[in-house]
Amino acid sequence: MNNMTATKTLFIISPIGPRNSDIRKHFDKVRNHIIDPVASDKGYTTLRSDNIARPGRITSQIIEHLKNDDLVVADLSRKNPNVYYELAIRHAVKKSVILIGESELDIPFDLAAQRVISYSLDPDDIINAKAQLTSQIDSVESENFIVDSPMTDTIDISSQSVSSEEQTLKRILAILESQSKESYNIQRRSRVSPYIRRAVPLTMDNDLTERQMNILEAFYTTGETMTTSDIAKYLGLQRSSVNNSLLQLMRRGIISRQSAGKGFRYSLND
Repeated sequence: MNNMTATKTLFIISPIGPRNSDIRKHFDKVRNHIIDPVASDKGYTTLRSDNIARPGRITSQIIEHLKNDDLVVADLSRKNPNVYYELAIRHAVKKSVILIGESELDIPFDLAAQRVISYSLDPDDIINAKAQLTSQIDSVESENFIVDSPMTDTIDISSQSVSSEEQTLKRILAILESQSKESYNIQRRSRVSPYIRRAVPLTMDNDLTERQMNILEAFYTTGETMTTSDIAKYLGLQRSSVNNSLLQLMRRGIISRQSAGKGFRYSLND
């Protein structure tokens, strides 16, 4: 390992997840077994957003690394909205980036023309992915390398003044923030049943909480009317945790309730 003598920085864009989560463990392995060994051999110190300890806004620090670091490796696995957000910033400043992703990754249309290193955590695949990553870093470092950025066909930040660059980045970030929220809503909506996607207008869905979406999915899955206790038990929550969500769904006209003995039973509206 050459980290002690590394003078270049490689910033890793990837899903991270909460500490000790399965997502964090998975992408820690990708970093430890694929990215870090190659980066070290090529003279890079690696950094990921969860390693940034400087005081200040984490978003500003990430943007600084995306703008200035020597190389970025972006993991497109799991279609994480933040990954695409950060990748777009790197594209906007027209700096070199290498794309990787889990095997059989469904590449989004806008990136389909770009080469993506496929990997899994199978030992043979790790060896192959490391070899491809080494080859791509060699290519990036060659004198003839030209950065291929889909965004800078229309926005050429590198030719602008510093103040103009900052203003342009602010505009880009505002657009990307909006797109990131839309991507999250689409991703969330894709996890629920076709019935719920038809029953709830997209504009309304954008305002629903995750708990409200889970309640709607519970109705679809059971195919029955349910009491507050039924719903709470199904979701593994306390009754008090679902009462407000049920009330909000009723106000929106998505569910209705009928008296049933001492309590109420709820059902999806047709």
